Amino acid sequence: MATSTSTEARARRDATTPWAAAAIGLFSVLGAFAALVYAGVTIANVFSASGDAARDTGVFRSITAWATPLGLFGVATLFAAAIPLSLAQIRTGIQERRNALSTALPQLLHHR
Repeated sequence: MATSTSTEARARRDATTPWAAAAIGLFSVLGAFAALVYAGVTIANVFSASGDAARDTGVFRSITAWATPLGLFGVATLFAAAIPLSLAQIRTGIQERRNALSTALPQLLHHR
């Protein structure tokens, strides 16, 4: 009984891993995008917070210093973690169906 419980827990964990990796990657990209939009608005003096061009340039440079690598991290997480984990999960599901069919097919053919 303990084996099936641990197997079920592992299956639930394995099912949520691609979604967690995708969420981390996607929200990293979205956060970086929002920060870079804010930086662009600040440098363009659309809604000047201070009226000081040097301060606005500093805000732009400081935001782009961390937002660009954050966006690249998000894209890398999507391509390096979420997509391969999802494909591995699909492959495992197909293998389970294949095994079930190969087990049941001889019985189905001889049942006629």
